[in-house]
This record gives sequence, C-alpha cells and structure tokens, in this order.
Amino acid sequence: MTENKAVQISSGRYYQGRGALAVFPEEVQAHGESVLIITDRTVYPKVRERVEPALRKVGIRFEIFWFDGFCAAGNYEAAARAARRMKAAVVAGIGGGRIMDAAKIASDLCRVRSITVPTSAATCAATALLAVYYTDDGHFLGNYWPAYVPSTTIADLDVIVSDCPVRYNAAGIIDAMAKMPEITITGAIPNSGVEISIPALPARGRVRPTVSCWKTGRRCWKKCGRRFATSRWRTRSARPFPPPG
Repeated sequence: MTENKAVQISSGRYYQGRGALAVFPEEVQAHGESVLIITDRTVYPKVRERVEPALRKVGIRFEIFWFDGFCAAGNYEAAARAARRMKAAVVAGIGGGRIMDAAKIASDLCRVRSITVPTSAATCAATALLAVYYTDDGHFLGNYWPAYVPSTTIADLDVIVSDCPVRYNAAGIIDAMAKMPEITITGAIPNSGVEISIPALPARGRVRPTVSCWKTGRRCWKKCGRRFATSRWRTRSARPFPPPG
C-alpha cells in the first residue's frame, strides 16, 4: 500500500455506453492471458453470458471468486491468494463498490493491475484510486491506497441503466452532489495531504467543475429524485434521502 502522494486522475481507460462489456477480453489481454473475476451471485448472472463466452473465444483463462460481505481482510486476502494460485495477469471486479474495492486491494497485494466493471451508478469506486476497507461485520477501518488506479473501467449502460434498481441511480445522484462539500471541506483542512486544485484554472475557479456537478445534481433531484424516494423505497432503507435545502 502506498501513501497518498500521487496525483490521481481516473482509470487508465474509461469506457461507457451500451454494449461496452464487449471490450472486456481486449482489456484483459493487454495484461496477459488470465483473469480472476471478483463478483457475487446477485450481479454476475446479469453479465455472465456476455463475459464468459467472449473470454473463452480468445483463449483467456478465468476463475470466479465469489464475494460475500464487506471489503474486509478476510475477503480481499482470500481473493489475492486465489489470484496468485491461478497466476492471474489481472484482477477484475464486477459489481458494486465493495466488490470493486476488494478487486483493487487484491490486485495491489498481487502486484498486478485491476479492471473495474460497475453494475450500478451508486458508487464512485470504479475509478477511484483508494479503496475503503472494513471489519468483517461492516465497521469502517480506513482507506487503502493501491500503487495504481484501475487500469480500465467499463461502464456498460445496458447493466447500469437498464438492469439496475432505480434507487441505486438515485443514490448515484446524491453521491455526485456530495462531492462539492466533500472536496471543498477536505481541501480546506490544513495539512490534509489533499490537493484539489486544477491546473490552468484561476484560483477562484478551482472548484467550478465540482460546483457544476452540485448544481446539476440538485436539478436532477428536483426533477426526478423525489419520485425515487417513494414510501415503498423508504420502508427498505433506514436512511432515506433528505430533500435538498
């Protein structure tokens, strides 16, 4: 694990669109001929028929590591052992934030790169450098800083938009809205080790992209967010979305 001293931009390559999963075998081959896929039994059936035949067609060896629970040491260390055992050239995480964080940590432990395939819009883990890790029962422990960002992120809209619970997309809107206070407050803390300035922008404009995301998120919420937070959804969550102030 490295210290947070590098400038993070995003994944090495980012694909987004319908049918984007078609590039998965090619991106694996950029690293070698084998991949460990970390996923779970809920999301993987949605993509299995587009992943496994394509990998077999080009002769890529793959194994599935079934993920369950939190991004905890027991999970990502077991995934790393599985990757070493099969001599995986790359580790892929197909699923939500916990799965992609586990893939990033496991790949770092194995000194190989990672590929992330988000299956919902509710998380920014797909392109983030850091991974959040927990105890086995879900208590936050800290941030893990891999040596590298994910090599590739593949955001297939056939999965994220067409085959994902609506409330996850609503959560993604709120996550985007949270970036403005998150970056602004963190950047204001002396000696925080976080540099948020953007080159080629005047000092007063450094957070303009974040402000734009905030305003866009508010408009999205006002237009459709309240429809997502129905009484039916609220009964399934202990933390319903608050309306914007």
